[in-house]
Amino acid sequence: MKKILVLAAMVFYALAVNKTSNAGLIFSENFGSLSNNATITTSNTDFTYVRSGTGGSVVALNPSNFGSGSSLNLGGSSGGSLTGVGVQTGLGSNRLIDFSLDLRAINGTTGTLVMLMGSGNTFTTNNTFANNDLFFGLQITSGALQYRVSNAWSNVTGGTITQDIGYNLRVVANGTANSVSYGISDLVGASRMDIYLDGVLIGNDLSFTNLQDASGFRIYQVNSSRRFEIDNISISNSVSSVPEPSALLLVGSIIGTGLLRRRRA
Repeated sequence: MKKILVLAAMVFYALAVNKTSNAGLIFSENFGSLSNNATITTSNTDFTYVRSGTGGSVVALNPSNFGSGSSLNLGGSSGGSLTGVGVQTGLGSNRLIDFSLDLRAINGTTGTLVMLMGSGNTFTTNNTFANNDLFFGLQITSGALQYRVSNAWSNVTGGTITQDIGYNLRVVANGTANSVSYGISDLVGASRMDIYLDGVLIGNDLSFTNLQDASGFRIYQVNSSRRFEIDNISISNSVSSVPEPSALLLVGSIIGTGLLRRRRA
């Protein structure tokens, strides 16, 4: 029985790695079951900002490529016109953020998808971003994932986004004065961020632009007609590890099997 309990504990911890709880959740959006090509608005989502730039549109895609229901089909803007969604303000004065979403480049090979958190005019006007408004900034341009640091964009090694392939992108950004532990063995330093693509750490303890509190966010497309599918947006102001229900069921199954074998012995 002792060996069974040890094995169960090992499975429990293994399955808990990089699983985050809903503690501290400050925003989420999975687009429900909106009909295909339905216009995304601030009424049928939790966004407080939606804009379609020149040539662009913000509509639902149903079925989603990331599970049941709908997703966001964003883009189409020509030149520097902005087509985007977000929350302008009201998420709190956050200095620790766990941000994740599912994304897929739908068409085209050029163009830019920008993902930002921070506060200021960047999040309350129709302008593209100003560096001084940012907590952190990411972008995908011509298939390369980049992060904002020292007023410039820098490539994330291993951050290649291939057209028509779905990805999960996660950012743990720590703008506090202390290191933060999360998961089982993960650690993000003060004024540093970790970036994951499909659960793989591709950016470890990266310096980032953390001038402003993260009270709002924006996701937008510019510079070509390229479109992006986005789903399952989640933003938390804390990070912690919890086992998923599947982990608990597996542990229970292991213990139960061990007890049954003991009774039969």
